[in-house]
Amino acid sequence: MRYIVSGLIFVVAFLSACTADPSRYVEKKKYDELQAKLDEAEKRLAEYDSHRYSLFSTGSRTFRVDSVTGSTCIKLTTNSDWKRKDVQGQSCDCVDYLANTKATHSPELTALFCGTP
Repeated sequence: MRYIVSGLIFVVAFLSACTADPSRYVEKKKYDELQAKLDEAEKRLAEYDSHRYSLFSTGSRTFRVDSVTGSTCIKLTTNSDWKRKDVQGQSCDCVDYLANTKATHSPELTALFCGTP
């Protein structure tokens, strides 16, 4: 008796899945677009994961070094040093913002992360 009940539950669940709402399905073209975006995101994630950062200090500044690309940026410094425009442009916030936004850079955000645009 128990097997019959569990069999009936399975059949009902299977049939209800087969008669699902067709509006929930995605067209092939849309699926391909989404798959391309997913592939790009996975590629960027793998690229991001490959970076290895280390910190070193020289004088009053602490730099972040990416051992994969060899790029450096200023992670920490004194308050008076942050007020200089060239230091703001070399900050890790500015470097990361410019590297991670491929679209046109907003003047407001550029000013926030990198000093004046």
